[in-house]
Amino acid sequence: QILGESLTKLIAKPYSNIIQKYSKNKVLSEKLNSLNNNIEVFGIKQDQGKFPVSLNFVENIIEQEIYYTVAITDLTNSLRNKEIQNCILKISNSVRVSTNIKELYKDIFKNLSTLIPTKDFTISLIINEKNIEEYNYSTKKEVTYSKKNIRGNIIEPIIKKREGLIYSSEQIEYLKDNNQLNKTFKTPNSYIGSPLIIANNIIGVVSIKSFNNIIFDQEQLTILSFISDQIAMAIDKVKSVEEMHYLAYYNKMTRLPNRTLFNDRAKIAFKNAARNNEKYVVLFLDLDEFKIVNDSMGHNAGDQMLKTVSKRIVKSVREGDTISHWGGDEFTILSKIKNIDDNKHLCERILKNIKEKIVINRKKVNCTVSIGGAIYPNDG
Repeated sequence: QILGESLTKLIAKPYSNIIQKYSKNKVLSEKLNSLNNNIEVFGIKQDQGKFPVSLNFVENIIEQEIYYTVAITDLTNSLRNKEIQNCILKISNSVRVSTNIKELYKDIFKNLSTLIPTKDFTISLIINEKNIEEYNYSTKKEVTYSKKNIRGNIIEPIIKKREGLIYSSEQIEYLKDNNQLNKTFKTPNSYIGSPLIIANNIIGVVSIKSFNNIIFDQEQLTILSFISDQIAMAIDKVKSVEEMHYLAYYNKMTRLPNRTLFNDRAKIAFKNAARNNEKYVVLFLDLDEFKIVNDSMGHNAGDQMLKTVSKRIVKSVREGDTISHWGGDEFTILSKIKNIDDNKHLCERILKNIKEKIVINRKKVNCTVSIGGAIYPNDG
């Protein structure tokens, strides 16, 4: 099909014009080989589509006639591989700059979009055998979070088979009709998903949905599957950092701030109070006869009581107050107050809420608490 055609018809502008210009001046090989290193060159397909190429000109003189041999190399695959490597590198670098898991997901979304259209992008992480936490990111530039069941979810077969899958809208509707997929799932025109695996353990799934005319193919699924290894490692690293930060400042059982974070917030509050002539109360709470619960019902029952009490304290205070699990059966509260009566009402509310019936292992357990308080700056 290309025999007898001019080379300039096979190469896209502006490079084809440059070929014509230099060939007239008989400096074709020298000039074009140097230009070839600095200018993007594209070949023209039969359907007029373009693809990246490199050209290498060699000048030959035969019986005083000048001929040119041109080696043309299709760079589509090599450039695609380079883009994939750059994407992997950027995702890897995101671990260093992302401050939390949502920031990491935004970076992954942005970098992956250079390879695959990612208008609706989801990362699903396995919580347990039944549930996942799902992070959805779209071009709206915000991450939405929700908890969902694995059963009936579109990622269920990906988790079970531990391999990437591609679905058309017809296949998704078929799964819905056969009760293999939740009927509330909004059907996209095309869907691809790949498992996230760390050390042979599946931690979740990365998936992309298309609601426009983009139809994903096997090549895009292969790219997603290849990139998913790096995504899994990045998520694992950032979550580990978040977990270490969490353990440094929060009690793992009650999920309340620990004494380190409480003291930090208290110092900031007292500085603001001195500057703005405000009052803060520090309350110290101690559960009455907690040791009896531990000794008679076991430490699991004691832990359950502490979790219940924690929730009731949170329910009792105002937004902006800091509650700390100080250690054992002791809690502290930092609260801005207007006067002594304000503090009294807070304490009465806490006492009332904690007194409510607690049932542990089908047994009613009585719980009361003693509270002491000091006010800044009245008490120093």
